[in-house]
Amino acid sequence: MGRYIARSLTALCAMLCAAALGGCGESGSGASSEASSEAGSEASGEASSEAGSDTELTQEYVCSEFGIPEAEFEGVDFARFVDYYGLSYENIHNESVEYLLREYKKNNGEPAFYDYRYMYDADRDAVLTREDQNSVSVVFLAQAEDDLNSYWIFDFEKGIKIVGAGAVQVIPGDNVTAALTQEHREQVLGLFEKYDVYAWYEGREELNSGEEQSLEEQSLEEQSLEEQSSDRWYLSVRLQDGTVASVSGSAEDSSADFAGLLSEITDIGE
Repeated sequence: MGRYIARSLTALCAMLCAAALGGCGESGSGASSEASSEAGSEASGEASSEAGSDTELTQEYVCSEFGIPEAEFEGVDFARFVDYYGLSYENIHNESVEYLLREYKKNNGEPAFYDYRYMYDADRDAVLTREDQNSVSVVFLAQAEDDLNSYWIFDFEKGIKIVGAGAVQVIPGDNVTAALTQEHREQVLGLFEKYDVYAWYEGREELNSGEEQSLEEQSLEEQSLEEQSSDRWYLSVRLQDGTVASVSGSAEDSSADFAGLLSEITDIGE
């Protein structure tokens, strides 16, 4: 009888030990899994936070994230590429980076089209004065010819001269006719002095008077100029602070020799 009780106690102890060890194993496994998950989550969060906190993308990140060989960026100014498309950590996953890179390289880092419609969006009260000479960044001239608006653009920020006709919001890159320098800028400003362009702005109300639709309104509404005045002209100047000052008139205006200015300014850079 005593021997039976001893065997029973031994078996009971064995069962309790086994249960205790099993519980410890499960608890240990759960704790380990939990710790691992937590650590992974923290690491992932840290990496995401670290990437998102950077103000500019890095070439290494883009190549790694999208599987693009670094050789594809050879000869490409990465900072300019990112700035051109406005890429950031927040929006890059919404873009086809390989396609953008291919298009960028195809156009040699230049836009396929130029948009100068802002030159028609002038500040009504803005007046160009001699004190503004040092801050002139873009000079835009347009004239109604036949059924189109012909335009001449001197963009000293980009260092290019553009000549064409028609809509100014989709100007093809092929319309760039010359590279501009500081010397060309001084020549343009010299003609402003010669033709006293600043006085045109002083007498702007007189020049802009009349019932005829202005050239910029005709261009934006894409109306046929044959139905309007065929001798309207438009001059717009953008300053470095973004201010756009414009003046317009017609060939009959004796106070503004636009034809004379145009005859000389168009040769600059050619």
